[in-house]
Amino acid sequence: MNIYMRMIAAAAAVCVVCCGCGSSSKASSSAAEGSSVKAEESTAVDESSAEEFLAEPIPEEEPGELLSKASEFFRSGTYSYRCTFTDSEGNVTEIVRDAAPNNYYQLQTNRIGTSGSVCENGKAYDFDNVCRLCAKSNEAQLDNIVLEVCDAKLPHTSNHISAVDLQEYDIEEYTYTGETYITAFDFYFDKNTGELKKCITTYSVEGSDDLVETREFFDIKGEADTSLFNLGIISTLTVFDELTQDECQELFEQICENAGITDSDIVNYGTTADKLGRLDYDDIVELVYTYGYKNTYEAARQDQTYSENDEY
Repeated sequence: MNIYMRMIAAAAAVCVVCCGCGSSSKASSSAAEGSSVKAEESTAVDESSAEEFLAEPIPEEEPGELLSKASEFFRSGTYSYRCTFTDSEGNVTEIVRDAAPNNYYQLQTNRIGTSGSVCENGKAYDFDNVCRLCAKSNEAQLDNIVLEVCDAKLPHTSNHISAVDLQEYDIEEYTYTGETYITAFDFYFDKNTGELKKCITTYSVEGSDDLVETREFFDIKGEADTSLFNLGIISTLTVFDELTQDECQELFEQICENAGITDSDIVNYGTTADKLGRLDYDDIVELVYTYGYKNTYEAARQDQTYSENDEY
């Protein structure tokens, strides 16, 4: 799914995201990049329906100097970084990524567990340690929000750039405007080195509050830990692709029970308990991260509230 489709999908999913407990694992696995980046990854809108909402083509504009420099770094193919992704509800996901040609590794850690993606010599899998599942992937490389925005050649804007932030960072903003939604990408760079430090994505949908996602980058390097490109990390997980529909039904029922997902939650997701076996890997993982482990997410929100109150 390209960047425009993900913008539309994210916009159309505002109500779903706001009502759920947290971001989906698939969204988190791209969280450092696109909205999420296969978010991007994470919605009920498919490309065929999304195409109906595409606005007129936007005139292309060459990316700024700083974003272009960052894109050249990532296009080299070999790099690593650490990132924190904070969604609009304040849920934080820690992300580790190492990438090289034909290989990659990404691990996301949030309040309820870990998930990620691994590729060794072109053979790739997505995995989720909460559901204890993995599935084959056709992705030759992981999504990268810098490359996607750069390649999209979006218009330069300054609607979200503040004078205060400009004292600390050099900032470049790019905005995609649809018929009923706007997606703005604000990239923050170190004033001395030009290194990417942060990206704030703002989804504005007519009639809804803005959704804001923040990615903060650390330890960006032009090298990768090749020992992480190892499919052995999924050896103890159940391979979704090898399951029959009946086996999926039995397993997914158990996964939902463990996660505290009710029949009402399943209906809200768009299916019924007796049809769980028809879900694919992305669906069941998204269901768990959206409606499961409510107590864990609630405890996290209370901790955040107490922490904010302590500051005063």
